[in-house]
Amino acid sequence: MRRHALITFLLPLAILSCASTERNPRGQLASADSDVREAPGSYLQGALEQAQRLEATGQWVAAALSYTKLSTLSPPPRRQVYALRAANLLQRGNMSAQAKQTIADTDWSTADPDTQFERVLFSARLALAERDAKSALDVLAGLEVTPQLSAVQKIEYRSLRIRAFDMVADYAASLNEHVSIEGLFVSENDVNLNQQAIAALLPTIPEETLTLIAATSLAPETRGWAELGLALRQRTDRASLTAAIAEWRSRNQMHPITATTLASLAPTSPDRLSAIASIGLLLPSDGPTAVSAVAVRDGFLAAYYTLNSPNVKPNIKVYNTGPSGENVLAAYRQAVSEGVSIVVGPLHKSAVEALAGLGRLPVPTLALNEISPTLARVENLFQFSLSPDNEARQVAERAWADGATQAVMLYPNGAWGERVSNAFRQRWQQLGGVINASEIYQTEKSEYSTPLKKVLGIEDSANRLKALANVIQTKPKFEPRLRRDIEFIFMAAYPLAARQIMPQLAFHQATHIPVYATSHTFSGSADKKADSDLGGVIVGDMPWTLLPSVGSQPVRDKVVSNWKGNLEQQSRLYALGVDAYNVLPYLGWLQGNPSARWQGVTGILALDETNHVTRQLTWAKFVSGLPKPLSSVTSAPDALPAP
Repeated sequence: MRRHALITFLLPLAILSCASTERNPRGQLASADSDVREAPGSYLQGALEQAQRLEATGQWVAAALSYTKLSTLSPPPRRQVYALRAANLLQRGNMSAQAKQTIADTDWSTADPDTQFERVLFSARLALAERDAKSALDVLAGLEVTPQLSAVQKIEYRSLRIRAFDMVADYAASLNEHVSIEGLFVSENDVNLNQQAIAALLPTIPEETLTLIAATSLAPETRGWAELGLALRQRTDRASLTAAIAEWRSRNQMHPITATTLASLAPTSPDRLSAIASIGLLLPSDGPTAVSAVAVRDGFLAAYYTLNSPNVKPNIKVYNTGPSGENVLAAYRQAVSEGVSIVVGPLHKSAVEALAGLGRLPVPTLALNEISPTLARVENLFQFSLSPDNEARQVAERAWADGATQAVMLYPNGAWGERVSNAFRQRWQQLGGVINASEIYQTEKSEYSTPLKKVLGIEDSANRLKALANVIQTKPKFEPRLRRDIEFIFMAAYPLAARQIMPQLAFHQATHIPVYATSHTFSGSADKKADSDLGGVIVGDMPWTLLPSVGSQPVRDKVVSNWKGNLEQQSRLYALGVDAYNVLPYLGWLQGNPSARWQGVTGILALDETNHVTRQLTWAKFVSGLPKPLSSVTSAPDALPAP
């Protein structure tokens, strides 16, 4: 079953489901380690100690075999305890089928209640690992949650139901489970994590469903969350958002929402541009990136001139970093010596690396490129870019959230293709996805049939036909067959290549296979005729290009009136400049609130632990030559609209 995607910055519910393992690091079955004891010096005691040694050293399969043997030699209820331990270890050893068989082959009728409960939880985890949410919910429905159960067991039960409901897009049921689980937490941090997940969940619930929950729910906490979700939908700017939150709070004074969660919804006292007396803009004025720099600069200035209040506009000074950023240190020192409050830029990656090499920077600096996130964090250095790596990773997350597990990749030769494909591959495999084939196409050619045949498995089908014909000495009737293990295609391509690849996919009868792509596949400007062949492509991009009439209209009008001719070619760089200006007053708020989000024209922005500005993409599907935003994509309630 395909399902709506959770927004990509949703706090991982694995944090909640790990609550039990944090208290018992060796697994769910404490009884297998401590509660069950064999007679000292007996054969079973020696076998148990051997199994525990194997488990402690990470030899999961060998340990599972030892526990299986113990299970066959032990009477109930220890028999079932050992069998369940063996199944857990088989799953950890990537032998889920054998784990499932172990569960099926065990007689559970004589197991103690705790083991029975743990067995059901384990079966649900197995089903979720196979992306079978319906089976997980069916299994969990048979459990009776009694007061005698421990808090750990109740948390695990609720967490599994949350994961399953999210997987089938039953977000209203997920909200109910989040409210129920919160009462089980002792740690304030766990409560905040749960509430941040709720805040990220609210915009995925249809407005009519929130209205129904607010009107009919018997739980005041659930009603309050639904009302908050409705209040946040009415926001149009920061002022109205702040007012909506304050009004909701006055009506829900007993609601258990924490100050941390409220702070993540909108800044109560954000940095003001009036506190920024002057801005140093570090960009190259000549060289190979000068055109890009001009677009960034003009977007920055468009946002500056669109600001409603003339009383909070800082002075802007532009400094030339040189054709390749070689003068960045001199330009930076000059800007600081002239008293700028904050620096924006440079644009070259090498120039950002040069600044990072200084160690602690004297003033806050928003670089417009990024260096490796593995490098040490530099105080006062923030990094903001339109990273293709990040986009490729989000494609993987979107496809995974949509229910896919198996992919094939098609990407161009050259450094860009290698970079994007590697980012996608690494994230996809981290999530648990499988890549069954990948092919490189040559960018200098316009014939993509050969790599497409390979990645679709058509060439293998033809080879099998040839082998069969040699055996039977005749040419049988043949219809090429696509490989059956493709759930989607990750296509890394610029518009010209994508417009030629998609018709050839149709020619090879592959129109039923979803195609996911980064923003590079879309030119950034709607062109129904040119993009008529992109039908079905799912693309992640920024609101500036996919939702041009939402949130960015005043500044877009400013850009169009002044630089319409350049907008089509450099659209996303104008947007980068717009957000680089508008986000400045909120950098401190984002830095102090890790769960906070700010709605920009390049995406929903956040700061990670290394002060990299991350972007959550908007998603669209091409229909009749135009990208149509997907209904599951909404801005998060803790994303602050651009002013």
